[in-house]
Amino acid sequence: MTDRRLWINPFATRYTRPGVIAWQPTPDSPEALIERLDRVGGRGLICGPHGSGKSTLLRHLMAAAAGRGWKTRVIALRSRADLGPALGAIVAAAGHGHWLGIDSWEKLGSAGRLLVPLAARRGGRIVVTTHQPHDGWPILLNLQPDAPTFRRLVGGLLSRVDSQGTMAAEFAPDQLDAIFQRHRGNLREAFFELYDHFERVTRPLIGEV
Repeated sequence: MTDRRLWINPFATRYTRPGVIAWQPTPDSPEALIERLDRVGGRGLICGPHGSGKSTLLRHLMAAAAGRGWKTRVIALRSRADLGPALGAIVAAAGHGHWLGIDSWEKLGSAGRLLVPLAARRGGRIVVTTHQPHDGWPILLNLQPDAPTFRRLVGGLLSRVDSQGTMAAEFAPDQLDAIFQRHRGNLREAFFELYDHFERVTRPLIGEV
């Protein structure tokens, strides 16, 4: 009987969710971004299109801040039901020694434009992810994924997961470039396609063993 645990899909969400994928090389390390945030007044943006890795980078940045002894909290906004807890967290984090990360800041609407700057002025550090720059907010990172970065991410996922299926599901560089282009740089959607591809390739092999 085949042990299905040996055929783990390296593109499952447990390996690609925000904060799990390794920090990718950028001109700035998380530590450098922390220092930049202090220089620009304690609040900043991580900008980029859908699926560009904003959530992952936010969590890496918050982990680096926690390593320096800051009290950190990340709020992921997914619907209007998250607005109440988010606003409460903003007020609670409005003090020295606190780092607050807000993922998908646009969902706060006008409340975010009022309360987040207030929290920053009271001594807290606030970093938010957003699709577009906002007046008065310094940009810490403006993410624009490219095909080489996508190939590195895929290679890292394939090598990280000890699975017999990784050899069967190897990808040629031009194939990965085509997937990246098909999803217009949306890494999240590209990983979904790779997940489906892995399942299609390896499922018959599992049955044959």
